[in-house]
Amino acid sequence: MKSFLLATLVLIAGCSGCATTHPPFSIWGNTDDQGALFNQRLMRQTVQVLQILNVITPESKTKGLGHLPEFGTGSIVASDIRAQESLVLTAGHVCVTPESHKTRLAEDGDPVELPVISSTYKIQDIEGVWHDATVQSLDMSHDLCVLRIRKFVGPVAEVTSSMPPLGALLLNPSAPARTFMKWTVPVFEGYFSGFWKFKDMDEGDAMLVTSIPAMGGASGSGVYYQGKIIGILTRVDSEFSHITYLVHAGHVVDILAEAKKNWLSSLKSTSPSPK
Repeated sequence: MKSFLLATLVLIAGCSGCATTHPPFSIWGNTDDQGALFNQRLMRQTVQVLQILNVITPESKTKGLGHLPEFGTGSIVASDIRAQESLVLTAGHVCVTPESHKTRLAEDGDPVELPVISSTYKIQDIEGVWHDATVQSLDMSHDLCVLRIRKFVGPVAEVTSSMPPLGALLLNPSAPARTFMKWTVPVFEGYFSGFWKFKDMDEGDAMLVTSIPAMGGASGSGVYYQGKIIGILTRVDSEFSHITYLVHAGHVVDILAEAKKNWLSSLKSTSPSPK
């Protein structure tokens, strides 16, 4: 079975910059539909993640911003109201610059060398506000990344390592093709369809298989069962986009424990001492 990481190597036109106006009513909670209220909560826990390269152009030898090698989706997994900081979980390959982009950054014509200085990370929340982010933890062996955002708190998604029953209906708020903007987060559904172990994978690393549709931009999105994240979507079948693969939450719990421990330790070390 063929699959590919949901790394988008060509910028797909999205609507992140489209003009929007506030509707003439409250869109949040404006219903007695419990299913809609449930989905609204998942949407508010979801963010868009962008990686922007800082490079030096060979012609001018000056620093430039703006090339976008990776974009994906993330979930808010921790917030500290007093410190005004949050952690966002996404796919590892959203946080790592592809090797091809370290040498092939020309928009057209022959490829040119553009040495990468560093990557800048941006997070967009459901209110359309952009935030700077840094990498807190990275686990490329399981394709997971935790980003740290300052001056932002949001509703936190709960992660569980409990496995859903085979055939369970799953929900997936995500940003395929950067379809994410103010008050707009596509919500998809599919079924837990079993497990798949790719070559060189240990048995414990077998991925969850679902029928949730996905494409580039959905990388790193949380997949929910009964309101809790049970896996992170990182791969899609190359021949059929409704076969997708999740890193199971057992690995997610591990990286979150490490990220939260280091994050809380950092907050404690930077907090002012009582007088």
